[in-house]
Parts: sequence; C-alpha cells; structure tokens
Amino acid sequence: MRFDTPGNGKQYRPLTLWRDTSGELKWRWKAAPSPRPLYGLDRLAERPDAVVVVCEGEKSAKAAARIFPNSVCIRSPGGAKAADTADWTPLAGRYYVMIWPDADEPGAKYAETVASVLSGLADNVEIIDATALASISPKGGTREPQAKWDAADALKEWRDLRALRKAVWDLAKPFAPPALMEPKAKFNPTSPTRLDFCDFRRGFGG
Repeated sequence: MRFDTPGNGKQYRPLTLWRDTSGELKWRWKAAPSPRPLYGLDRLAERPDAVVVVCEGEKSAKAAARIFPNSVCIRSPGGAKAADTADWTPLAGRYYVMIWPDADEPGAKYAETVASVLSGLADNVEIIDATALASISPKGGTREPQAKWDAADALKEWRDLRALRKAVWDLAKPFAPPALMEPKAKFNPTSPTRLDFCDFRRGFGG
C-alpha cells in the first residue's frame, strides 16, 4: 500500500494475506515471498492478445491505462529496485511488451532489468526513452526534463493523448540483450510475419 506522508514523500508497506498454523487467514504488514505476483494479472488473463505496457508504480500503470485504453498496463511489486523479485512468466508468449520507466537512473536500471527477463519470454520488447519523452513539451519544442517524470505526469500534462501516444511510440526502442551484437529491428505492427495480429494502432490505444 502507498502512503503519502507529510515531509517524507511517498512510502510503501506491503499488506498480504497469510494463513497461520490454525488455518485462520490474517492480514500482515509483510511482503509476499518471491517470486511476487504482478499488478494487473486479472487483465492479462482476460486479454491474452493485448499489447502490454509495464510501468514502475501503480499510479503510473493506472495513468498508462488511460493513455492506452486498449492495452493492458501493469507493474511489478516493490518498486524500481525489486524488478527481479517479480514473477514475469504470465507475459510468456506476448507478442509486444513496452516498458515505460520513470525518467531517472533507477528507472533506466529497472527497465533494463525487466527487459532482460522479458526478452526470453515475449516476442518483442521495447523500452521508452523516458528522459527524452520528459524533454518534450506538450505545447511543442523541448524543455528540461523533470527527474522521476512518469506516465502519471504525462497524463496530467498532455491534453492531446493521440499526440502523446505518437511521442511514446517514436521513443520506444527495441531492447538488445547483452549477448546480441545489435538490437532487434523496431517493431513493425504491419509486419507480414504477424498479419493475423490485431490492428496494432487500434489495439495500442489509437
């Protein structure tokens, strides 16, 4: 759970349901054991062919869902430093996953960690250059990027969501695992290898 405390900013405390030795269920302020479930598992199950957008936090994932209403927007538990404790296997076989990190160094590391895992599970994995996106002014031109800028900030600032989606798409770059000399080609939603895939532009959100 997230707590916004005066003077201390946002803080998170995991609240999970446990069964004690008597068989009784009790809530505890304690993290679930690894690997931990993803936020949004129900939507992943309901829409097995949908594009997936991975964000760092729940607030960002909810904002991303409004920006990309036809995609499934999820997050991993524990924040930027706990990406490797999540169970990413529900994304196995997904055709396209895009990672939208916060615009800071921990966000960049989070995206690399998640992409490294997903490159062995999903067909196409791309990372948004969050700092470059944060440098684009919704009114046109460039600006100084704000640290930790994320999807929630984007939703507040951009009135034209179609323009925002285009900016995001243009700044999503294919992930290159360290073992590869070159990254994959930019994902092409009209590729003849996936003509049976749903209309990507419509499925992506517009």
